[in-house]
Amino acid sequence: MLTVGPDPAVVERMLVDGLLRCPDCAGPLSRWGHVARRFVRTAPGAVQKIRLRRAICRLTDDRGCGRTHVLLPAFLLGRRLDVVEVIWSALRACVDGFGWRRLATLMDRPVSTVRGWVGRARVRAGMIRDRFTQLEHLLVAADGDDMTRVAPTGGGLGDAVAQIGVCLAALRRARPAVLSAMSVARAVAVLSGGWLLSTRAVRPVLPGLPT
Repeated sequence: MLTVGPDPAVVERMLVDGLLRCPDCAGPLSRWGHVARRFVRTAPGAVQKIRLRRAICRLTDDRGCGRTHVLLPAFLLGRRLDVVEVIWSALRACVDGFGWRRLATLMDRPVSTVRGWVGRARVRAGMIRDRFTQLEHLLVAADGDDMTRVAPTGGGLGDAVAQIGVCLAALRRARPAVLSAMSVARAVAVLSGGWLLSTRAVRPVLPGLPT
């Protein structure tokens, strides 16, 4: 899976021009059909039907790995029906002390859905924190800055969300145009590779460091 921009027309042009790269070997991706149509919940009571593009890393000139990838728009997370803005708001509110039932009412989502988001985020909290620590390291190292010390919050999910905030602050300093072009929630989705709440391990950003 590869997170891409939200505009399908732009994604199509990038595929044709060979500008999208395989996340496994960095070979150029080409169009390879679509996956089945799926529903996405946006605002309360609103449902959108979308069809995700599939791409393949072709085996040409001793390059490419032949793997296929689903291209996931930046407003989605892998294997989730709701847009990332809703999910990220729920996780932030949970860290601030909101319970599942209150969150479900505020988000207009089933309690089981919100409980699933929070439960998965808690299970993956250490992995999420490490991923965004590595990203922060890359951002500050490029500009010769020091990393920000994150004070423990007393909980794994709180520590992970705090580290995400520190990483986004570093991104804002280093690449202000990036966050001006997308919401914070979409930046989180892109930086996580779309796998923020999945069952799949997140590939390390820096070789030799834990995921």
